Amino acid sequence: MRRLAKRDAGGSLEHFEAAIRVFPGYYEVYYHQGIAQLQLRNNEQALRCFQKAIDLSEGRYARAEFGYGLALLREGEAEEAERVVRHGLEADPDSVDGHVVLGFVLLNLDRADEAEKYACDAIGSNATNSAKGYLVLSEVHAAAGNYEGEVRDLDTYLKLRPNDPNKKTLQRVRDLAKRLAAKTRLTASK
Repeated sequence: MRRLAKRDAGGSLEHFEAAIRVFPGYYEVYYHQGIAQLQLRNNEQALRCFQKAIDLSEGRYARAEFGYGLALLREGEAEEAERVVRHGLEADPDSVDGHVVLGFVLLNLDRADEAEKYACDAIGSNATNSAKGYLVLSEVHAAAGNYEGEVRDLDTYLKLRPNDPNKKTLQRVRDLAKRLAAKTRLTASK
């Protein structure tokens, strides 16, 4: 788990394999193995890991469904991802991660109003991962051409999560949104 937290997904896999050999029914390890595979961009492997976690937990481990939905989204299967993530939210309706993943799925389905609702639900929960809701909101604002809103959301997220492993990428996106916001203001003033 420490290796996964340090973004050493490849290094974490050998430890997960060892845990599975000792405890083959430990469904949480399959979930974490799926997260590592997602970080490595191995979506098909991630899908298999998440499915194993779902099967072993008899569908009671919602986090595996959220991971499965995210992997489906990356595979371009947004409608199926929505079904899976909503099923997970039935089991764990207060899950911030579920709300965030569903927000991204709904954005992909061009349903920004619904995505915004789930982002706000995540933010309003004040849970550990609630800041991730600002990432969904930034995408909602970007899709609407509200670049100032996108900048605000990304600034808020980066303030709340200053050590995010994707910090540099998020800063570049924010800087681009700042330039687009300035250009939009200039165009509107003419």
